[in-house]
Amino acid sequence: MSNLKTLRERVKAQMEKCPKAIINLFGSSFAVRIVTGTYSLGRNTSVTLINMEDGQDFATISVNLPDNPPLPADVFYGKHWSENEGMLEQLVEQGVIEIVPEIPPANSGFCSNIRAYRLVKK
Repeated sequence: MSNLKTLRERVKAQMEKCPKAIINLFGSSFAVRIVTGTYSLGRNTSVTLINMEDGQDFATISVNLPDNPPLPADVFYGKHWSENEGMLEQLVEQGVIEIVPEIPPANSGFCSNIRAYRLVKK
């Protein structure tokens, strides 16, 4: 049991290092942490928002486009459609992420103008 407790403490310590933001949706505000990882296919950066209240996944704001050229390690394509509509703009306004203008927007199937972003280092 102590190994599980130690693992939980390490995960909690790592989460506390992740950037914070507030997402406003449906008249409510949600405090989130921004957690990065790596997609297995294409090796691009994945970005997930974790609800600080319950520790559950809130949204995945990145999208993997492995048919496009690989992105630099700290850059991700932002998912701006469907349930994510408006989230990226809020994170840009809060200074948590920024558009990477030197990478042209991508297209994928029914979605276009998929911009590249990076976390702002503080």
